[in-house]
Amino acid sequence: MGRPERPIPSATSAVGRLAAYLRGERARRGLTYSQLSERTHLSRSTLQRAASGATLPALEVVLAYDRACGGGKGQVRDLWQAAYKEQRKQLLGPSPTGPLLHLVSNLRDLSSALIELHYQNGAPPVRVMERRAEENVSRHGPLSRSAAHRILRRQSVPRTQRQLHAFLTACQVTEQERPKWVRAWVSAQRSHRDESWQGGPYYVDRDSQAAVSLGGRGSAQWAVASFRAVGMEPLEPYHGFTAPWSFRCTYCDSVGRARLSDVGRQTGSCQVCWRTRKGTTADG
Repeated sequence: MGRPERPIPSATSAVGRLAAYLRGERARRGLTYSQLSERTHLSRSTLQRAASGATLPALEVVLAYDRACGGGKGQVRDLWQAAYKEQRKQLLGPSPTGPLLHLVSNLRDLSSALIELHYQNGAPPVRVMERRAEENVSRHGPLSRSAAHRILRRQSVPRTQRQLHAFLTACQVTEQERPKWVRAWVSAQRSHRDESWQGGPYYVDRDSQAAVSLGGRGSAQWAVASFRAVGMEPLEPYHGFTAPWSFRCTYCDSVGRARLSDVGRQTGSCQVCWRTRKGTTADG
């Protein structure tokens, strides 16, 4: 069994109880860390740190450790969840509470619910979420790390139901639980379209009718939304706030160029129909 392990720093803490459980399982099976390493394909140092009680190990490491010891009945996951919640509370204070799904009525509510779901699943890293979604990509579609980051940072919500399902897969939501998430997503999207919701970092894509992140002032997505808001559809990638940008006018279908810095003035509008539309507006 090797030399004795160091005492657990705080045996009464949730992290300490998790470490004690892992140590107990290893002792019960009479395994060395070298044998555990062979079974889990994890390094000895990673496994030793997981059972040290000094830090909270990754959930995947804990589950692999437990399976190698013949566990897997769910107890270790409950212990890890308790340790995660304890650590999070120490660092950030009480956990956020997302709205009940049947009460989701707008994009903010949906965003809060998705973040709470991620937290309840143990806040897996985005690389883990990407891998989980990839394992079921043929069924629910992919979820890139960048997309997961935007959702978790309240910069966006899933653009389509397919992306919603990918996020739910990444958070290990069962098939039985998915319909209520879809209903919440549809309700939030409908509210966004019907009320022309403003004040959040989103706009509604005209083709997909889905909410898209503006990504913050100055971003390419923000620039596209700003041009579209005044009836100009960009025809090329965004080059910068003061750079000329080719567009097609959605009012008269003519092609022109304008700078984002001039939007709202004549020089930042379609020169073909700007005067006509301005005159019509002025005349009431």
